[in-house]
Amino acid sequence: MAGDEHEDLSAPSWLTRREKLFEQGPDWQFNVDHSGASLDVYAQSYRQAAEQLFAQWVTMDRAPPHYALFPLAFLWRQYLELRLKSLVLDAERLHELGEDVSTSAQQRKRRKQPGYRADFLDGHDLLLQWDCLEPLLKSLWSDAPETKFVRHLLVQFNEVDPLADGFRYPVSKSKKARARTLAGLPPWVNLRRFNDVMISLANVLDGASAHVDEAVSNLSEAIANYEAEYERG
Repeated sequence: MAGDEHEDLSAPSWLTRREKLFEQGPDWQFNVDHSGASLDVYAQSYRQAAEQLFAQWVTMDRAPPHYALFPLAFLWRQYLELRLKSLVLDAERLHELGEDVSTSAQQRKRRKQPGYRADFLDGHDLLLQWDCLEPLLKSLWSDAPETKFVRHLLVQFNEVDPLADGFRYPVSKSKKARARTLAGLPPWVNLRRFNDVMISLANVLDGASAHVDEAVSNLSEAIANYEAEYERG
């Protein structure tokens, strides 16, 4: 019934009442607790959504490819930005814990400024985040060949969608000139190839994130144990 507070919306049709968009429902398996979600959770959410979107699109008969391209590329780019910012933040936490971590000259300059606090850099430039991270990752994995391939892919994404709006809008947001976005995108894009490469890139970045997160955890535990021993002594 339209007046029932817990109306079954499993088969949506036309609006029949003043619906609530964000509320808890009786079908508990669909309820999501978002409180305290970290950058890592956000990044993983966009990655999972991208992979599932592609998998679903593959099963759709004669689905127009551009229906998948724009949301798929948007989800992957959002994942990249959040994952890189999450890694920058973790690297800064390592520094705060006293670890002598390699990082960019820009980050070292920021640390000397009054009121410094561990944080990622603002903006949507993927290379700006990567330049902060690359020295750290090379110091952690000096023999890993993957790190030198990451920049190559980030450059491509930055050239196609530098402001993180190209896959959301067909034209720029500038009021002076509504130029078309994605000017650097080739006219033909193979979705399977794009998705496969993005998964490989995500595997590298997620692996780096797990490694850095473990280092933060281990160092925090070591400091806590040292302080506990000092207090007992």
